[in-house]
Amino acid sequence: NVDGSIRIQSKFVANSGDVEIQEILYTMEINCKENTYRDISTGSKKLYELKNKNSKWNNPKGDKLINGVIYQVCRDR
Repeated sequence: NVDGSIRIQSKFVANSGDVEIQEILYTMEINCKENTYRDISTGSKKLYELKNKNSKWNNPKGDKLINGVIYQVCRDR
């Protein structure tokens, strides 16, 4: 993006035991310099089902999944 952040699309699969419950599609932006993220949109049927128009930058606050995504996106930058 123009501001230096990186926009990614990812999928989270919620499950209970061996049974898949729901797929959730996310579009998020990551700021590698600040180690922050913001959610742009989410959806379970299509990618931009729910747009987040006023998304603010967030600190992952120890969330292992989000920290892992930020690490994978930013490790070679």
